[in-house]
Amino acid sequence: MTTIIKHVSARHPETMELVNFVPGDELPKWAESVITNPVVLGEYNVPDDGAGAAGSSDDTTGEKPLDKMSSAELKALAKTVGAPQTGNKKALIEAITAKRAEAAKATDESSDDSASGETDERGTLVAKAKELGLEVTDETTDVELQALIENATQE
Repeated sequence: MTTIIKHVSARHPETMELVNFVPGDELPKWAESVITNPVVLGEYNVPDDGAGAAGSSDDTTGEKPLDKMSSAELKALAKTVGAPQTGNKKALIEAITAKRAEAAKATDESSDDSASGETDERGTLVAKAKELGLEVTDETTDVELQALIENATQE
């Protein structure tokens, strides 16, 4: 069985019940095929700034420099960040770096939008989760937050 290191929620494929897992939980067989995020499974550490550069190490997360990762590690990371998972190591590193830069730019733009008066949906979700006593990290996605809040309010 696989032990997770981050909070995650998943729907059981047969019952459609929302099931929450916390760090240290061992995943049942059905969840191993549903939860594939390497961050949750402890196979990859997300950099804090979301824009790591090839050849640099992130001491706060323990992530290896991209140029020191194996092809398999780069492909797993590419999958995590939504980059193409094909090509040689150089192509994978370029794709990962580009995706991270794109994500950082999108974050900056959404911060600008929030500052100009638009509703900060993530902020609302985080506030609601904290109000319910749920632990929230930067790695917790909006979808996971919504699922955690939904499950907590149904209990």
